[in-house]
Parts: sequence; C-alpha cells; structure tokens
Amino acid sequence: MENIFALRVRLMELTPTLDLAGLCLVVVIHAGVLALRLGISLARA
Repeated sequence: MENIFALRVRLMELTPTLDLAGLCLVVVIHAGVLALRLGISLARA
C-alpha cells in the first residue's frame, strides 16, 4: 500500500514537467505548421 502512495506522490511531482513538455510540443507543432504554410505561400508567389 505504501508503494502505491509513493508512486502517486512521485507522479504528482512529475505532472508540471509533463504539462510543460506537452505545451512545448504544441508550440513546436504550431510553429512548424505556420512555417510550412509560409513556405507554400512563398513558393506560389
């Protein structure tokens, strides 16, 4: 029972890191999509 509690505490400590990693991933993907759209627009022009 103590192991489950320790794991839960450890997981709760990791949550901000996972949130930050997810946010960074969204930002990187968004930047990539914008760069791709800009590249296509420039290629057509």
